[in-house]
Amino acid sequence: MQSLSDAEQKMVEQQFHNFCLTVLKNEANNIHKSYKRQRKHETFFDDLTMDELLDLSTEIDWVPEHIFSVGEEQVPVANETLVSALQQLPQYKREIILLYFFLEKTEEEIGSMFKRARQTIHYQKKTILKQLKQYLELEELL
Repeated sequence: MQSLSDAEQKMVEQQFHNFCLTVLKNEANNIHKSYKRQRKHETFFDDLTMDELLDLSTEIDWVPEHIFSVGEEQVPVANETLVSALQQLPQYKREIILLYFFLEKTEEEIGSMFKRARQTIHYQKKTILKQLKQYLELEELL
């Protein structure tokens, strides 16, 4: 087999380079055409009327397992296991957990509600979470 001269090798490389550029250009054009066809069939939610949006929507009937009262607020809890775990706690401890995790109150806000220091609420929250974890692990075993 003959080896190619430098000029011939350069010409082959240039032809291959041109071939690759042509293939990439054609593929890019195909992708752009595909996107254009797809955009013809797309509609933005902003462009829909209220009736069209309502036709697309679904309604979920979510009924909480239990509703806990914390002061004047109602806290719905849907998880049956969590409801039973929270019911095992004394009301004071249950309220701390509900205020912190469900009503998104800070430890400082909870402390001022119960006239306790933030550190006290933090410590109590940690011990309550340990109790809940133990209860939930026992429930899992049964």
